[in-house]
Amino acid sequence: MPCFERLLLAAVVLGAGAACAGPRGSEDVPPFVPLTAAELGGMHNVSFSEGWWLGSAPTPADLDLAKRRGVERVVSIQHVDERSDDLRRACGEMDLEYVEMNVRHEIGLSDRLVDRILPLFADGRSTLLFCEDGARSAAMFAVHRAVDQGMPIDTALQEARAAGMRPGESEEWVREQVERIAVARRR
Repeated sequence: MPCFERLLLAAVVLGAGAACAGPRGSEDVPPFVPLTAAELGGMHNVSFSEGWWLGSAPTPADLDLAKRRGVERVVSIQHVDERSDDLRRACGEMDLEYVEMNVRHEIGLSDRLVDRILPLFADGRSTLLFCEDGARSAAMFAVHRAVDQGMPIDTALQEARAAGMRPGESEEWVREQVERIAVARRR
């Protein structure tokens, strides 16, 4: 192949590669798997992303469906007085790991709770995270998105509101947690 043709071919290949790369700097933007509305039996405010199901308190029938959809672990962030022994028992019968976070009304969502749940996002196990109405679950997922995945906080909050998080106090709590963890990681 003559030198001119090789140069022309190289220019075409390099140009095509640059065109496929997208706008300058787009390589730095991490791709986020969407948190999408889903259905899981009779649960409310159900969303799904990356093996994580979020929503309201399930029934034993909902847990059976979750198991058939690949859920391996069930994490409750219900308040202590909202808990159901039926769910713990059903998880045991279905060979689902059941993790109860024992959230107390007077404390609510806390630093300790976040510090216990965030590592669960990293282990790759399909998990159902629930609370009474799905609002706390969505707020916790927003913290994970911002802290672990680098999603901009406003985007994470918008996504969490769409998944059932109540605006206002929950949003402020998410912002505080993201800042607390960022400061701790800079040390």
